[in-house]
Amino acid sequence: MIRIIMHGCRGRMGQAILNTIRNQNQESELFRLVAGIDSKVDGGEDYPAFQQLDQCEMEADVLIDFSHHTSVPGVLDYCIKQNLPVVIATTGLDEGEKLALAQASAQIPVFHSANMSIGINTIAKLMETLIPAIEKDFNI
Repeated sequence: MIRIIMHGCRGRMGQAILNTIRNQNQESELFRLVAGIDSKVDGGEDYPAFQQLDQCEMEADVLIDFSHHTSVPGVLDYCIKQNLPVVIATTGLDEGEKLALAQASAQIPVFHSANMSIGINTIAKLMETLIPAIEKDFNI
C-alpha cells in the first residue's frame, strides 16, 4: 500500500484523487491518504488535514502536489527534509521553480507533469509523430 500526502487536497484535482482513493476496493487497497494539506481545510475533513505543510508530521511514501506553483519550493524543501518522493502536477511553473525541481531531483525522486489529463497527453504524443511527418509540406 502506498501512503500519500495530498498537497492541494481541497482543489478540484485533489478532490478527484481523494475520491479515487475512497472508491478503491478496500480488500485490495493500493493507496491510503495519510494527510491532506490545503489553506482551505476547515476541520470537517475525514482525514488528518493541515493548512500548512510544515504542520504535517505524518509518515508517507509520496507527496502529490496539485496546489499553486508558488508552493513548489516549499514542497520540495519539505520533501528533501523528509527524504520523500514527490509528484508535482502543479501548472504554471516559472524558470526558478523548474530549476528547483531539477536541483531537488538530485536528492529525491521527482516526477513532474504540467498536465496530467489523458486527453492532453495523448494529443502531445500524437503531435510528436505528426509534426515530423507533415513539416516538410506545411508551414506549422
